Amino acid sequence: MGKPNFFIVGAPKCGTTALSQYLQEHKNVFFCTPKEPAFFCKEIKPKCRQINTLERYLHCFKNVCHYHTAIGEGSTRYFSCAFAIKSILKFNSQAKFIAMVRNPIDMFFSLHADHYFTHREKYSNPEKAWKEADSGNNVRKFFSDKLALNYKRMCKLGEQASRLFDVVPKENIHVIVYDDFKIDTKKVYIDVLNFLGISYDGRIDFPKVNIRKYGMNKYIGAIKLFLKNIRSLKTKYAGNVRLPKPFFSYFINKVEDISNVHARAYKGDVYSEEFIQELKNYFEPDVLRLSKLIDRDLTHWIYR
Repeated sequence: MGKPNFFIVGAPKCGTTALSQYLQEHKNVFFCTPKEPAFFCKEIKPKCRQINTLERYLHCFKNVCHYHTAIGEGSTRYFSCAFAIKSILKFNSQAKFIAMVRNPIDMFFSLHADHYFTHREKYSNPEKAWKEADSGNNVRKFFSDKLALNYKRMCKLGEQASRLFDVVPKENIHVIVYDDFKIDTKKVYIDVLNFLGISYDGRIDFPKVNIRKYGMNKYIGAIKLFLKNIRSLKTKYAGNVRLPKPFFSYFINKVEDISNVHARAYKGDVYSEEFIQELKNYFEPDVLRLSKLIDRDLTHWIYR
């Protein structure tokens, strides 16, 4: 049984799923299943984390072999959880961290679309969702992780990166700007392999992964979310009650198939200039903070 030595800590909608998939196909990389156990996010309610005990967490790495020199997982909530990075360092003080960042305005729209598609978000209108994010009134009742839909907090990547740089040595941090990942995926991939200390495997094909969608039927979305939430039932008398895994896997997969049929590829948004300016004003200090941290001018995200 192995122990993870690298973590893709976020941020969501910044290419982490694609990078995880590319890495797990490398012969010297073992990548956790599920991709996002979120074990170290102690601020999140246990029922919102896929893995809640150390025993179950380590069990995710039971198939690690001697040739797996890079062992990782990709819980994107680690970036936004205030104490997750410190908890990881207590678990493995030599851990390496990969953080993927992007224009926070683009990230917000993408994150909102994803939550609406998966029926966590009440409002199809991003402006309405933005205004309700602090109160949590935008979260549907079946989904109890309100912090995940607090877009103002989730998209402040400079603040989150600061926590990372405060406690982790710079040589153990690798930051990827989504713009680079999109333009030259191969170069970014090779840079990640070098950071992890493994050789390039000659990969030249980088298919798109987790493409942004919208338009799921609301009833399909509700069923899908409901099934996921009752995987682990807490009752007054019995604590954790887990129903047969094959039962849920079968129905969730069927609902997933149906939802993908109803989904449509994202084609772009048009929003008022006033709302875009509000977002720019909100994120400006945080973008400047991130620029300073990674020593790269990112102000074109705001001043364009």
